[in-house]
Amino acid sequence: MYMPSFKPLISLSIAAFFLVLPATSQAVVPVDARSATTLSIDNDTATLSWGYYMSGDYNQDSYVTVNDLTPLGQNFLAPGPFDQASALSVVDGNQDGEINVSDITPIGQNFGAHVHNYNIYTAADASAWPDGGTFVFEIEFNQSTGEPAEQRRQFSHTLSEPIAGNYYWVRPDDSLQDGIASNYVQYEETAPNQSGRVDLRLASDGAGTGGTLAVRIFAPDAGGEHFPDGAPVVVHVPGGTSSGSIRTGHEAGLEDYIEISFSMPGSGAVDEHSDGVFDDRGPLCHAALRDVLRYALGQTADTDGWTLDQRLAATPLYDNVGVLAGSNGGPLSVVTFARHGTEFSELAWYVGFENPTCGQCVMPDAGPGDNEVGLLGPEHQITRFINPTYTGPQLTSLILDYSGLAYDEYPPDDGTEMIYLERGGLARFDTVAIATGGFTSDLNGNGVIDATEDWGFGFWLSDGLRYYSQPVIEAIWDQEVFPSSSEPAWLPTVAQAEDFWYERDATLNYAAAAANLSQLKAIQLARVVDHVQAAPDKPHVYQAYHGWHGNGVWVKLNPAADSLIAFEPVLAGRTDLPSLPANTEPADWSVLDYCVPNDVGHLSAAGVVEITELIHAE
Repeated sequence: MYMPSFKPLISLSIAAFFLVLPATSQAVVPVDARSATTLSIDNDTATLSWGYYMSGDYNQDSYVTVNDLTPLGQNFLAPGPFDQASALSVVDGNQDGEINVSDITPIGQNFGAHVHNYNIYTAADASAWPDGGTFVFEIEFNQSTGEPAEQRRQFSHTLSEPIAGNYYWVRPDDSLQDGIASNYVQYEETAPNQSGRVDLRLASDGAGTGGTLAVRIFAPDAGGEHFPDGAPVVVHVPGGTSSGSIRTGHEAGLEDYIEISFSMPGSGAVDEHSDGVFDDRGPLCHAALRDVLRYALGQTADTDGWTLDQRLAATPLYDNVGVLAGSNGGPLSVVTFARHGTEFSELAWYVGFENPTCGQCVMPDAGPGDNEVGLLGPEHQITRFINPTYTGPQLTSLILDYSGLAYDEYPPDDGTEMIYLERGGLARFDTVAIATGGFTSDLNGNGVIDATEDWGFGFWLSDGLRYYSQPVIEAIWDQEVFPSSSEPAWLPTVAQAEDFWYERDATLNYAAAAANLSQLKAIQLARVVDHVQAAPDKPHVYQAYHGWHGNGVWVKLNPAADSLIAFEPVLAGRTDLPSLPANTEPADWSVLDYCVPNDVGHLSAAGVVEITELIHAE
């Protein structure tokens, strides 16, 4: 503390004090400019901080009284300048850089003023400052920190529900009215800078009014991206006819990519559940995938207000975003591209694996159908039967003979009614038990469904209706498999089946998808032996290739040998790896040299890396 040497001046100063006392009453809350505090905000913690400023209150007891002459006398003629955080700065009431007789005036001018608390206000628009805004919180004077004889009192408050972009300010209050406002500050959220597994919520009308989707991201650290300037973005679309899972989106070999997966509407575990109703991969699921793709492209923010690049430590390459679609994720993606592609026209690439295409492939009518149940061949591979009436693919359908459809209400396998091709002559779905459990219509056990053995068809159950492929539904009605007026409640009409398959059949939607995504590039993956599709000439791959290529999309069947070898160097020297250039189809779809042998791994990752490196180089 500064100790003055001019004691006689103190008495003179005290006498001067009485000359400046106000002659009339005044507001008891500080309203003069020197009582306005300076507010600051820490965006990382959403904490407001400010110092105590009330001109004339030199002992900082929240009142301006005669007691404030004491610190003035104790520090009289102390030279400045003073640190604003110091007690000497408080006593320098007129802020002229020196404690002198002029500092008596602020006591007289504000005599009787009192600060009981500070009120915090907020508004979305800065024009509401200083007299408008919404009250947020009250900080009482006794919540301040600091030793008054040594430093200026300080206040702070951490906002419990800060609003990004809003403006905040404080005003002193004497418990009756507000005084002069501080400056205003704007709260701006600090980017999370996340890597590894990141879970978030994403608004989507596919999840119902006001609903959100559960989204999961796997992302590298900053500097760990696949390219020096950032990481391509992979959106995983799971297969099957069910909702899939948020947990499916992490492909080995893509650790330096940004991968995104999501739970479809109405699906997912408790902490991974998306709102809404699962509509069996229909329009609601299309809307959900649309919104995930828009987020992946940086067009929208998550429910915390962050876009993908703001949330992650890694840098997403928005010009290198694509879809990795497994199984029925293919039709879901293609139909979404057709319905909503204009909303994410910057989507760069598509990689599809074992994607069924037309409804006959989805079921699959050509094989293995329901005849794979319980059948395990060598090395536990599922025995794949082929419909004996199958003769080849067309662009939007398969050539099959559906004559002789029949219905068995009580087949011996699991009690589920069976629509089947009657070939055995016994007017029932003829099966035999097998040693490993289950039943098969391969009655003679030769591993083939012969022309004299029955063939059963699968269906997709949705809203209580059994959606067989469109040709099967039409054949059921045309052949009057059920007597007139006694059709089962689970049988859809032909029109209902048309509507259902229009939303789930890729072949009906390639043209619109390609028109919406003019810059898209596609790699269609194919192994020698597919998990589900049994036909030897790969009708699903044939239809996918022509669906893309026939509508002007750059397409390639499988990654090049070098792309596969990059993941597994041991493959170097193999002569059975695919080599077809882009936009080239096999001379014979039954000769599978365009397919990848089943002992080669990392097929999906190799496809993604090849296509993203191609796009990045362009």
